[in-house]
Amino acid sequence: MTMYDHYTLPEQHQHLIRTAMTQRIDQASPVTIGELIAHMQSLNWSVFISGGAPRDWVEGQQAQDIDLSVNTSFADLYAFCLGIFQSHQLLTDPDFGLVTVLGSEYKLDINILREAAFTMPVPPKVGLSQSHQHDESQSATTAIARLKADILSRDFAVNALYYCCDSGHILDPSKQGLSDLKHRRLSFVMCAQRLAHDNVVCIRILQFIARGFEPNEEVKTLLCTRLETAVMQQQEFQAWLAVYIGTHKSYYPQFKACAYHYAASQTVKNRLQHYFSNMESES
Repeated sequence: MTMYDHYTLPEQHQHLIRTAMTQRIDQASPVTIGELIAHMQSLNWSVFISGGAPRDWVEGQQAQDIDLSVNTSFADLYAFCLGIFQSHQLLTDPDFGLVTVLGSEYKLDINILREAAFTMPVPPKVGLSQSHQHDESQSATTAIARLKADILSRDFAVNALYYCCDSGHILDPSKQGLSDLKHRRLSFVMCAQRLAHDNVVCIRILQFIARGFEPNEEVKTLLCTRLETAVMQQQEFQAWLAVYIGTHKSYYPQFKACAYHYAASQTVKNRLQHYFSNMESES
């Protein structure tokens, strides 16, 4: 664990983790998050809570959702989810190593550590392969090493924090996420190839700026360069706004102000105004 910066939540924040472990995606779920993690660990999988939850916990806030990252194959992850969540719909993104379990209250994203998650074949509907249940290559040490590759599929350093379910530490493989969070900075960790094809990165940048984060020059330059194209040429932009923002978010007014501020022309501002008006009329 010493190869990466890590952080242990103070005792007054430990209840945030305990609360998350008791959650279910809905009343029909056969397991809590904690029970699901225990099932995975019984198969000798290393399990990490990733995404926004560790970031929220460091800030002393309850996590809005729980995402899991596991050190196994995509085929085994898919088969595992089929066995556990028999009454739930599963969505798969094999190219991204992702299985999404749809609950009536919220969805659960589970991904394999993504060092090679970009060319995965569609998984067969088979049981767990014996090769991954006790494979030494899937050890905790290997899992920790693979986090360095996994962060290249994350967007910002503050979103590349991992709660290690084995140690109870929050790990910071980029050695930048905890510092950025403390100082409210926004910097990229995503590899350039994935960043070039990330269609919603402008929305996520604006989200963080609206919440008080200061983008570094690289982030600011990308936003100024790509926002007009995103707003004017991507038909899905309004739908993405509804998914990522929604008028119910507490920082929605700040998000609108930031979007207008970074819009390069009146034409872009008019299109944004059209999108925001549609969202507000439908809310």
